Amino acid sequence: MARGLHRWLVAVISLFGFVSVVLSDEESTQFDVKPGGQVNDYVKEWKGFQCKFTYVCQGGTKEEWMITLKRKKKSFSCTVYRPSGSSYLFFQEFNLQIQGAQIQEANAFGNSNALSADEYKIDKSQNSVSQVAGKFKSELTKLEVKGSLQKKKKEL
Repeated sequence: MARGLHRWLVAVISLFGFVSVVLSDEESTQFDVKPGGQVNDYVKEWKGFQCKFTYVCQGGTKEEWMITLKRKKKSFSCTVYRPSGSSYLFFQEFNLQIQGAQIQEANAFGNSNALSADEYKIDKSQNSVSQVAGKFKSELTKLEVKGSLQKKKKEL
């Protein structure tokens, strides 16, 4: 009886592991955000998608950030974020651009809450989201872009 229960538990655990891998089609990487007032960027490519985070910031030392690319059936998302949820860096500029999907929406967050809608803008022609000069209050802890998958054009 115990042997049959053991086999059943192993099968169930294996199935859950398989299901979580199938349902969670994503890739995450840690990278450093470096202050210094210079234009920096970080590019992550994965399964035909590209996410490019460009920024200028000031502060004392670098911070560890994460970038996560995620694919669902007909959508793609790219999230750049500070895992701790807070940042002491003073961002002057930011831009998050995607390739391989058409941008549909974006969300941006500072240390305590979501940025107001007038602090950032979505540019569908550039497939990106960036700060609005004169409106952005220099706090950034998370930036997320969601897009729909682009259909491949048939060659004639």
